[in-house]
Amino acid sequence: MNEEKALEQALRSVYTGIPETVHQRVEETLSAILQSQKPRRRKLIFWMPAAAVGIVFLCIFASGFVSPTMAQYLERMPLVGIAFKRAGDPGIQNYAGNAGLHLTATDQDISITLDQAVYDGARLSIGFIHDSNVRISLSPAKRLLLIDGQEIYGSGGAVSKEIGDDQTATVYHVVPSKELPDSFQVTLTIHEVILTEGSRTETVEGSWRFRLHVDKISEGIFIRNFDPPLARTHEDTTIEVTGIVRTPLTTKVTFNLTAPEKYQNHLTGENQPEEIIFHQLRFGLTDDRGVQLQPLSQGGRGGAPGEPFQYEALFEPVHPEAEQVILQSLEETIRMKKVGDGMYSGATPPEVVRYDMPDAFPFTVKQGDAGEITFHRIEFYPEKTMITYSIQGLIPHEQDGAWWMEDDAGNKFDFDRYDQIRLNDQPFTYEVAFPPVDPARLKLAVVQLKAPKLIKELEIPIPLK
Repeated sequence: MNEEKALEQALRSVYTGIPETVHQRVEETLSAILQSQKPRRRKLIFWMPAAAVGIVFLCIFASGFVSPTMAQYLERMPLVGIAFKRAGDPGIQNYAGNAGLHLTATDQDISITLDQAVYDGARLSIGFIHDSNVRISLSPAKRLLLIDGQEIYGSGGAVSKEIGDDQTATVYHVVPSKELPDSFQVTLTIHEVILTEGSRTETVEGSWRFRLHVDKISEGIFIRNFDPPLARTHEDTTIEVTGIVRTPLTTKVTFNLTAPEKYQNHLTGENQPEEIIFHQLRFGLTDDRGVQLQPLSQGGRGGAPGEPFQYEALFEPVHPEAEQVILQSLEETIRMKKVGDGMYSGATPPEVVRYDMPDAFPFTVKQGDAGEITFHRIEFYPEKTMITYSIQGLIPHEQDGAWWMEDDAGNKFDFDRYDQIRLNDQPFTYEVAFPPVDPARLKLAVVQLKAPKLIKELEIPIPLK
């Protein structure tokens, strides 16, 4: 096993058993670390947070045909036009542009339905519905996505969520390296899937192809470019905001970043110290009410030495009445220790504090130095358990999933952000459903998170008028 693979396995095993919001930081950090080891070229280098249960990185599909197998599949698939609602982020969950495309491809008795698609000028999102024992697999060596017959480049990632009746919704997102036309033809080809039957897992190569027409949404779009850019400098770091795009589905900020060497994470096979400290910058966006928008993806392309990185950061849509947003820079420090040849793990895994079920509400506890969580209501029903809670802190979109319930037998009851219903954003307040449980045997388990450092000197107000 080479050093890069070893590091990847070690990093991804650090937080085993901890909620997906904590795994998200490991995935984002890992992507940045691994990208930094590769030779720099003048092309896009993106990473996306893995903010979902069962996250996959897609390849894409090749042609199917009507068959008895597909007919049987359609007969038992009552859910159409709901992929975005069940596995989408806040931007596309409420998208109502189509009721369901219902394009189904079948190969080797495996059927996948393309359910929804939308492009807002910043991101192309495509939703699928398929059997829960099928996972769509990425094959980077093959042509994945064609727009008007031409391959496009950029970032890609997907989220999968079980939706009942042994069905799963998968939403695939593409952030292209350049803007797509207002109207275009998409050809999407999946070359392999991972099929699970009981305890057996196999890779099935095939050809599932979808062709569809996509029109860019045209209403509710605000675009503003800044020349000269909106700039801030602190110590050796300079950020220059060059533009913002506001749509009903996303908020995109583009900016140039000039940063010191400490943010360039280097690790080689010859250089294996006993302890490694990684520094990285990440970016947040806050509206004029003080509400932090949920990050969707961020990354950039780098040029020659001495040239700034050109970044794009995507967030959930901003409140329609907002007149400005503030781009925030956060510095995170991650300490790793060597556990073998080319193998590293977290030097200080997050602490988990367990509490008895509260007798009175509200019940507020700390989440490390990141902030606090308040449980407002826990209701036990024969068919489910409902919990209402709110978050206060610097990283609310990580704090909201950094807890779970446990019983005295060691059984863990957790959830992902796609199980949440957001009730409010001042503060962020959620309702989430768990299976029915015995309250007498339960404890609340809360992860103690380390907050990143907010660099106030690099905050940049961005007007939306």
